[in-house]
Amino acid sequence: MRICLITGSYPPQVCGVGDYTGKLAQSLQLAGSEITVFHRKSWSFLNFYKYLRELRMLKADVYLMQYPTEGYGYSIVPQMLAFGLLGKHRIVTLHEYSRKSLKGKLAIYLFFLSGCDFIFTNRLDANFARRWAPWLGLPRIIPIGSNIPWSEARPPSFDLVYFGLIRPLKGIEEFMREAHKFKQRLPNARVVMVADVPRGYESYAEEVFGQARNAGFIVKAGMDMENVGNVLRRTKIGFFPFAEGLSERRGSVLAAMGNGCLIVGNGFEPGANQEFRCAAIAMHSELDLLRIYEMNEEGAFQDVKENSRVYCRSRSWDSIALAHCQAFREMIA
Repeated sequence: MRICLITGSYPPQVCGVGDYTGKLAQSLQLAGSEITVFHRKSWSFLNFYKYLRELRMLKADVYLMQYPTEGYGYSIVPQMLAFGLLGKHRIVTLHEYSRKSLKGKLAIYLFFLSGCDFIFTNRLDANFARRWAPWLGLPRIIPIGSNIPWSEARPPSFDLVYFGLIRPLKGIEEFMREAHKFKQRLPNARVVMVADVPRGYESYAEEVFGQARNAGFIVKAGMDMENVGNVLRRTKIGFFPFAEGLSERRGSVLAAMGNGCLIVGNGFEPGANQEFRCAAIAMHSELDLLRIYEMNEEGAFQDVKENSRVYCRSRSWDSIALAHCQAFREMIA
């Protein structure tokens, strides 16, 4: 089966969805599909007809678009291509929807009018989309996998890690605040920030990294995936204080979880499934980072760690590729 993956970002560009697309391409190829990745750096309206011609010339059995990505920016060319490929088998994988701004939701709504099929990465987004577009029918949900390779945990070198992109609305300010209190109460604690910086956020990242180093944290930026995995599997606790709570759609959480970190957040996103809730810890006023750390040292969270391992095993790239192949077969049957 010939599959065309359309994406605005692709490794080595800094974008979680771009990294996901790279992993998906490899996995689908290993599963026997013929893969073409359609990645372009410019998504100007002026390129629309050129890109449409190029895509039609590929004569793929299925066109699978990943949305959103850092590379698309605010372009509506992806939506235009979804309409332009009318008559072809088109699928859009929506990596987020319910958390988008009104402008972002309206941009995605254009896809709902295009007659495409959809893959959602979590039930919350799928249910939210059906409220906006009830004609979508039963949602097809394929969970994300980890862009970072998983391995067994190693003897620890770090006590606490932040892992993810450095940009606003990622919970970085709260991480800095809570990690600073944690280190004040445990001066020998080894706190590390493992991060990538998307284009356009360099000044913001420089400020964050400066604050981190002043607080005695270790900063590791721009590492390749293997080295990121090495740090995660040598870290005791991954702290992810997202404003909306811990979510199964966060690749950074899945990467840390799969490498043996105890996952801690400030709560769970509404709609997070029970399997995920049992695989992480929600911090609150009587259970702060230091207390969680102490309990972890005493072996109190072995059941949570086992739940994490079980949760991750169900999200291997082999299973993700097979789920996509099943979706493709159903579409072209």
